Amino acid sequence: MQPPVLPDLPAEQTAELGPLLQRVERAVLGLDGVARVHVNRWADGTAHLHLWFLAAEGGTAHTL
Repeated sequence: MQPPVLPDLPAEQTAELGPLLQRVERAVLGLDGVARVHVNRWADGTAHLHLWFLAAEGGTAHTL
């Protein structure tokens, strides 16, 4: 099994990831009915990972 991808990112890519996450979260928050965004990371042991942005309605714990 390969090591986790996120800890192995070069510093330059790591520095780009924060602003990218902010831009995507702001875009999701701009959608009608979205009160907050949950950001999750999944890696399946290969040389890649998945970042998921889950939109949540105001006042509930449900995702859209």
